[in-house]
Amino acid sequence: MQKAELELHDIKDIVNNQEWRFRQFEVRSDGLVFWAYDKTYRGGQRWVTWDNAIALLQRRRERGRGDQRKLKRWQEWYVKNKDKKDAKTKEWQRKNRKHLVKYASSRTTSKAKEDPLFALKQRLRKRTSKAFSLMRYPKDKKTAQMLGCSWDALRAHIESNSPLACHGAIDTYGT
Repeated sequence: MQKAELELHDIKDIVNNQEWRFRQFEVRSDGLVFWAYDKTYRGGQRWVTWDNAIALLQRRRERGRGDQRKLKRWQEWYVKNKDKKDAKTKEWQRKNRKHLVKYASSRTTSKAKEDPLFALKQRLRKRTSKAFSLMRYPKDKKTAQMLGCSWDALRAHIESNSPLACHGAIDTYGT
C-alpha cells in the first residue's frame, strides 16, 4: 500500500514541478523541436530538428497507411478463402454450441434487465409465437409487422391503459 502511495506522490511531484510541460512541435531557443517524452533520451525528452520531425511525422503517417494495406490484404484473402473460413466457423460453432447458447442466454437476460422495452419485445414475441403454435396456425409475419405500430407506441398504449402503469409496473415486471 505504501509503495502505491509513494508512486502516486511521485507523480504528483512531477506534475507540480511541471516536468511534462512541452507539447509536440514546440520550438526551443536553439531551434530544436520537441517530439515526445521518451525515457531512453537524456532528460526523458526527445528534441529533434525540423527535418527529422517532418520525417518522423511522415513515417508515422505511412504506418497508418500500412494498416490500410493490411486491411486490403485481409479483404482480398477473405474473398479468396470465404468458403474455407465459413466452414471453419461452422465447425467451431458446432463444437462450442453449449458455450454459444449459454452466452446468448446470459446476454439476453442482462439486456432485458437493463432495457424494459427490450424485455417487452421479448415477452410479446414469445407469447405471440406460443399462441400461434397452440392454435396450429403458421406465423408468417414478424411480430412487429403484425402489431401495426412501433414498439414505443405499444409501450405508451399499455402504460396509458394499465392501472399499474402509474406505479412503473412495465419497468419492474418480472423482477
